[in-house]
Amino acid sequence: MMCLYRKLQRALLGFSLLQMIIGGATARLRDRAPERASGQPREAWQHPGAGRLFDVYGLADGIRKRCPAFCVLRSALCVRPRGVLRSALCALPFALGLLAALLPARVWAACGVQDLGACVDDAQYNLWYGLAGMGWALDRTLLMLAYQLDVFRWWLVEVAFSSAYAAMVTLIDPLLVPIATVAIIIGSLGFLLLPLLGRVELVKLRHALVWAVLAPLLLTLSGPLIVQLEQARSDLGSALFTGASQIAPGAIFGAAASDMRAPSALYPSNPCGAPLDRRSASGVVRMDDLAAAMLWADAEDIHCPDLGGPGADIPDAFYEAAPSGPGYATEERVGLMNDAAGRAAAIESMQRGAVRLFLGLLPASLAVLDALVQLVFALCLVALWVGLPIGLLFVFFQQTAGGVTGLFRRAVAVLQVSWSGSFLLGIVFACLLAAADLRNATAYTGFAVGAMVLTAYILAVAVDTLKDSIRTLNETVAAATGLSVTRPFEMAGAAATGALAIGAAAATGGAAAAASGAAMAFTAEAARRQTGSGQYAAAAALGRIRPLAQVGEVATLMGALDPHGELASGLYAGSRSRRSLRGMRLQMAADAKRKDDAGLTFAQRAQERRLGRELRRGQSRPTVTAPADHDQADELDGLAERAPLVVQSGWRRVRAERPAGADGRPGARVAPVALALDTRGRLHSMTIDPEEIPPDAVTEARARLNLPRLLTLGYRIQEQRDGHVTVWRAAGQRDDAAPPTSPAAIRLAQAEERSRLIAAGALIGDAAQASAELHAARTALADEARAAQHAAELGRAFARGPAERVARLARPGDPSTGAAQALASSEAPEALPADAMSVPIDQADPGRLLQLGYAVQRSHDGNHILLWRPDRPADAPAPTWEELEAERRRLAAAGALLGAAAASGIVAGTDPSDPSEEEAERHDRLTDRPHQQVTTAARLGDPAHGGEPGRAAAPAAGAAAPGSTRRSEAGRAGAAVNTQTPGRGTESTTHAQAEGAGHPAPAYGGEDVPAPTDLPPGEIIAAQDPPRTRAEAERSLAQLAVDLRVAEQQLQELRAAAAAQAAYLRQTGHPAEAAQVERWAASRRQWLEGQQRRWAQEQAGIRVALETLPVEPADSAQAAAELPTPRLTRTPQPWPQSLAEVEQQLATVEQALADLGAEQEALAAGDAADEAAVRRLATITARRERLQARRDAYAHQRALLTAEPATAEEA
Repeated sequence: MMCLYRKLQRALLGFSLLQMIIGGATARLRDRAPERASGQPREAWQHPGAGRLFDVYGLADGIRKRCPAFCVLRSALCVRPRGVLRSALCALPFALGLLAALLPARVWAACGVQDLGACVDDAQYNLWYGLAGMGWALDRTLLMLAYQLDVFRWWLVEVAFSSAYAAMVTLIDPLLVPIATVAIIIGSLGFLLLPLLGRVELVKLRHALVWAVLAPLLLTLSGPLIVQLEQARSDLGSALFTGASQIAPGAIFGAAASDMRAPSALYPSNPCGAPLDRRSASGVVRMDDLAAAMLWADAEDIHCPDLGGPGADIPDAFYEAAPSGPGYATEERVGLMNDAAGRAAAIESMQRGAVRLFLGLLPASLAVLDALVQLVFALCLVALWVGLPIGLLFVFFQQTAGGVTGLFRRAVAVLQVSWSGSFLLGIVFACLLAAADLRNATAYTGFAVGAMVLTAYILAVAVDTLKDSIRTLNETVAAATGLSVTRPFEMAGAAATGALAIGAAAATGGAAAAASGAAMAFTAEAARRQTGSGQYAAAAALGRIRPLAQVGEVATLMGALDPHGELASGLYAGSRSRRSLRGMRLQMAADAKRKDDAGLTFAQRAQERRLGRELRRGQSRPTVTAPADHDQADELDGLAERAPLVVQSGWRRVRAERPAGADGRPGARVAPVALALDTRGRLHSMTIDPEEIPPDAVTEARARLNLPRLLTLGYRIQEQRDGHVTVWRAAGQRDDAAPPTSPAAIRLAQAEERSRLIAAGALIGDAAQASAELHAARTALADEARAAQHAAELGRAFARGPAERVARLARPGDPSTGAAQALASSEAPEALPADAMSVPIDQADPGRLLQLGYAVQRSHDGNHILLWRPDRPADAPAPTWEELEAERRRLAAAGALLGAAAASGIVAGTDPSDPSEEEAERHDRLTDRPHQQVTTAARLGDPAHGGEPGRAAAPAAGAAAPGSTRRSEAGRAGAAVNTQTPGRGTESTTHAQAEGAGHPAPAYGGEDVPAPTDLPPGEIIAAQDPPRTRAEAERSLAQLAVDLRVAEQQLQELRAAAAAQAAYLRQTGHPAEAAQVERWAASRRQWLEGQQRRWAQEQAGIRVALETLPVEPADSAQAAAELPTPRLTRTPQPWPQSLAEVEQQLATVEQALADLGAEQEALAAGDAADEAAVRRLATITARRERLQARRDAYAHQRALLTAEPATAEEA
């Protein structure tokens, strides 16, 4: 070997010398050409390869040596001298180097150029040393694990379980006596009732008495018993183990050797500064002691190898020579050893040490298996002991003590198996110990392989015993409480199995995973397009995984998933996609059409969830700031073109008086907001007018409403600040053409809406209660229709009755009596009662007033109705204004007052009309009383005499009109008194109305008491006669439908026109005129709404009567062919539009004043005793006062219309 190595080294050296010689010769030949051409000598030349080669070989690794070849070659090849002297100087080192090369050289160090074997040996040694360190790391881990398992068994039984068991006993012990007492009482009662019940023993009395004595005793002793039992099991097992191990088999396992240490106990010891002890069978040789002896290791090498020894990678005894150690390792560096034989011996020893450490894995694993066997047997006893307190707690109510005795039987079985296993392991250990005593590592390792097989089998038996113990515990607990201990572990095992399957499928990767992912994505996209549900799409994608699909089926069978829900249906569709794409498509199409109990598809459910998330992300607010409508601005611009020049000055004044910091955005306003879905199913907020909300809108608490479901069904919702939500359907989605107007119809519509919402799942409520409310609402609507029909009959009877007669019901509250028989007429009283009220005849419903028990009478001109309560005592005090106002509100709520009378306050004024002299004389002859007594009645809603919607008009009760000395009788009768308060910078005088004028007088007084308009809110439209045939009923229904539609159109036009005019007037600086227009519009709107209510009631009555009329096809065809004509006229304009109209009205008033002045002068010059003349003179005086006020108002309006615009300085 060494000869071959020397030959190789010399061959390498010769090859290097040949390379340097050839390189130098080539360089010289290459340098001669330029030298001849130039004729100049070149500089000294140095061969770069040669220089580096000698540097490496001469100086590498710090090894000093004599190298004659270096000097010779350095002199010959490195420098080419210029002259002769320098050539001689270079020849001398060359000769000396040649001489030294011929003489033998002495080597001073290894691992060099001439001896690379040392480097190779060093590398080989380090390689085997690293492998040995790896093997020892594994051995050390197994030996430490064996020690830890042994110590853990002791801690689990004697410390942890004992403490937990003591706490359980402390909790259960106080319950034993009460439970035993209850059981004995039940058993005694059963014994006493034995003659009645027969052999029905709920509790065995003898059984309960026996366990009442044994249970506390066993529970008290069971704590220390588990420790003692485990100690007995371990000690007896150790005894059997030791007894079996003392059976010396002799030297039958091989020849004696010295390649392993004599076995000794590792514990107890204190190598690391802390005591190490097994806590059980201390000082006895165990399996891990034998493994450590084979590995020449001790406790310090296992637990703290860094504290001592030459190295921490292998056991310290490896560095010791025989006989104290194996001598596998050396502390000297192999690469620095001069002797090649020594280096080879070191390598061979380290090789044997590495093999020994890897062979040590077998006995170390055997030690771990032995510790596991003992730990599993200890766990068997622990598992059985857990169920003992629970079994003792419920043993009194069982027919047998099988649960408790089963625990003890299983404990005895555990002891039997444990001792049997210990005996077998003792025999195995005896053989291992005999092999270890031979100190023959190979024999010991060979027998350890067989011992591992037997120990693994005993470990499997121990695991089966543990399963039986847990099964016994489960049966005991289930018999006592009905619960299962192993059920959670079984479910966890099933989940872990599924997770492992999924993980294995994911771990396979590659093309199969990519194809599976693409198939899942395709299935999910197809499901989403078919159903629109994200949950269904995700479930369909996961359904392609077979284990998940099976889990979904199991969950559906157990009731955890709805079989018709999105998840279960999606999983099934995904599983079908693995078999056929057509089957998947058909299944998804069927699922997309399926509806749940609420009538919703999967797409609608998904939309509900999305809307719910949007509503939760941002709670809707009742009001937001929104820009005004551009259509209204365009309409205002059109009105501005027709407005007088005063608009410009008013607009400049408004701009100049605008406060600093105000909202400068044009048309910014605060408007209520409603939420709805647009045509694309997106949540949309819209500004609405409060009047656009139908009267039958349902308002419920937000907690009772399913807002996403409502939005999906097409409802509009508006959240209130008090936690309630108003819900209604848009006009295009309503079943009826117009919303209901009567209270009963509104109640019926709301009840029907609530029933629909409960059925659709949008409202939380009782369906039976909603049905009862719906039935009650229908009954109320039928009663209202009959009452409306009876009221209409009473009104017609009252209209056909004698004039100036007082009508009242003979039996109020009896709608079954005919109208002719129900009315009772009487003469008019000499003086009206104090609570009498005067109402324009077109703003009152005489039939409804009669139904309410009022006495009614037409005025002398036929334009008013006087009403009062006939049951009021004659000596009762005059009612106050509050009482009269309360009475008016009650009548308006009952539908007896309409239009302005239903919305205005109590008005007490002068004569309700201005009759001519002939009309006054005729009235006096008919009533035989002065006409002025009529003025004692309170006026309601009479715009010709101060009535206006929403407030009491001037002149006030008891206050004289301007220029008049007469006081109203109503002031003395206790009517309301209205004191005017002058506004800031405005006039306090309220202007009256001119007779016959067709336009309002613009009052520029304070905003507290603005002047009313004199336009009548509407004409009186008489009710139709009851139909006698079906054709007449259908014609009446058609007429009423047309009238209701026209009334609704007029209401919409009225709202738009009044809003535009009022906004225009406010922007031009005329808030009083804007308020006047709004009040007039409100009066007209209320009159129209009242007319709608009357027509709706009449329509309901005709529909009820239509059911009793026979069918006549000819009449029906004729009725259908006739097109009814609306009975409503166009709404007049409330504001004069030009200066010419004002001039015309002013001229009319001036002419009327002149005529009245001439007549007044003629009457004043006549006979003062003539009563007719005096009465006529008083009438003329009052009329002149009103006309003068009207003239002043129109003169003021003309001045405004003809005024020049104000300048900026004046503003």
